[in-house]
Amino acid sequence: MSDFETIARPYSKALFELASETKSLEAWSDSLTAAAAIADDEAMQAMFGLSSMLPSEHVDLLLSVYAGIDGVQKANAELKNFFSLLAENGRLSALPAIALGYEMLKQEADGKVDVQVTSAQKLTKKAKR
Repeated sequence: MSDFETIARPYSKALFELASETKSLEAWSDSLTAAAAIADDEAMQAMFGLSSMLPSEHVDLLLSVYAGIDGVQKANAELKNFFSLLAENGRLSALPAIALGYEMLKQEADGKVDVQVTSAQKLTKKAKR
């Protein structure tokens, strides 16, 4: 996935800005997480690599799998357009990296940072917060 970090950065940033403006950070987070899980599948990656499929067919495939996931909101026009943009540029495989970049921007905006602590002593509950 690290190969896609450079490709993913502008997409992640643009989506984060859109989600911030429309106050839909969580909805986009959920949608991207679901789409990233689909795109990360080996079989799906292979399908995205087929040059015999049109970009629109890649999008239709992604959307059909996405629609079958319980608990995610229905794909709206913006999400469909985003998938189409990625497909036209051959970048659907970058969805996991885009979702990761988006989540990092979201956490940064929320003032949250993931850290890993190594301690010689057991941490108290207060220290873990």
